[in-house]
Amino acid sequence: MSRIPPWGLYRLLKAVRAKGINQRLDLVLPGGRISLGILSGHPYYVLSDMLHFSFGAFLANARLIPDDAVASIEAASRNRQGPPCLSFLDAAAGTPEQARKFAESHVRSVLTAIMPVPVSEWSLSDEEPCARECGCQGIDPAPELMRAIAAYPRPEEMRPTVQRFLAGGPFLLARGGEAHLTFAKAHIADSKVLYLVRQGRAREINDEILKDDNNIRILFGLTVAEALTRDTLSGAAPRGVVNGNDVVVRELRDAIKDIQSKNHYELLQVPIDARPSEVDEAWAVAARRYSRSAYEDIPESEVAEHLDTIHARLDKARAVLCDRKRRNAYNRSLDAVSPDLEARLARMFDARDVWSAGKALMRRNKPAEALIRFEEALRQDPDDPIYKVSLAQALVATASGPDDLDRGRSILENVLKDHDKMVDAHIGMAQYHRLTGNISKAQEHVRKAMQLEPGNDEAKRLKEILSARAKPSRMVFNRKSESVIEKLKSRFSLRKKSS
Repeated sequence: MSRIPPWGLYRLLKAVRAKGINQRLDLVLPGGRISLGILSGHPYYVLSDMLHFSFGAFLANARLIPDDAVASIEAASRNRQGPPCLSFLDAAAGTPEQARKFAESHVRSVLTAIMPVPVSEWSLSDEEPCARECGCQGIDPAPELMRAIAAYPRPEEMRPTVQRFLAGGPFLLARGGEAHLTFAKAHIADSKVLYLVRQGRAREINDEILKDDNNIRILFGLTVAEALTRDTLSGAAPRGVVNGNDVVVRELRDAIKDIQSKNHYELLQVPIDARPSEVDEAWAVAARRYSRSAYEDIPESEVAEHLDTIHARLDKARAVLCDRKRRNAYNRSLDAVSPDLEARLARMFDARDVWSAGKALMRRNKPAEALIRFEEALRQDPDDPIYKVSLAQALVATASGPDDLDRGRSILENVLKDHDKMVDAHIGMAQYHRLTGNISKAQEHVRKAMQLEPGNDEAKRLKEILSARAKPSRMVFNRKSESVIEKLKSRFSLRKKSS
């Protein structure tokens, strides 16, 4: 097939996704070849003859599993073709769920690296989709586009594309473009240009705004993602804030129709056997997508009403799926029950109850007792990231030496590799850096936590503590004794009185 220019890979992946195909996409890059397994239009594994893009290299660099397990996976991969998660399972390196998550993380890391790279050739070939128990689903490449743009070191190369697009006339956010704004905000910056595009006020983007490289990155990303469309009505009548707000209102109405047609699992995009922590994480993502702060400058009361409706629906889905009795009853209402599913949910909620007891002990300032509960929860459900985070926080709080601190830090870093938007993990890293005296690093993680969840009480508390520690202390010199001159003055005064 024909050559794809730099940054053009995303549009190819978008077209593949629209077709919903189950094939293998082979790419020829300047340094070698890469094959992407495509499942229902979504990339779900990567194979490459470039060693630095191999699954083993990814696992080794990310330090996700021990080195001997990586070697076993590499050996297994030489004896088979197909998804690397199969080699992971052949080597007995972990659970099917771990295999899926590691494979998806591998795809994300490779896509982020190759998004800016030109493709000299590409082709599609037939391939049977993975039928193993890891439950591969594939990933959405849109977040990786924004991540790649954020990491690209030469934003000046993006400026001509942005300027050409702006010269083409007024534009609006395309239908479905809201998700790209969310990704741009998460991976690039929360900037004024996002606010203007969301409100339909793109004509207010001026040279001053374009001086900021992050605004260039965002507009470039939205252009590549085809998240912007020309405003064909701009010549018929002047468009102002009201029309821009009308666009937002219409999108929120559409969102309400969409969420009302979905069950709780579909709404939060989690599987029926999702852990409560997965539900919490999915709820947080959806809640951020419709953050009230993003719409606070829009005066229409209808916007506030729509946001209340959306958040009430999201909150209800979370509450039901995170409660043992309500979830079992809800599954029965969906006719989605089986002994195996009920047993799995029972194990999950048993571990959740133990973890909740540990959290209560932490609130009562009993981290040593909480540590025992977190270890037990992790034994019952070793793959739940929130239990790992809580264990790390307890280790940091009870640390008797550098080894405990290092173990806590290592756990948190590994969790963040797969769950970089987990608020509790960022709070845990902030606590670690605070204890080890790295205030700037602690503040960085607190800022990230508050961006993800502005109302988080623990993040607010840490912010206040760190702000107080970061303030330069005033030097106060307390005079401990009289100076020589003052002693002489004192003696002279006494002599005058005696005379």
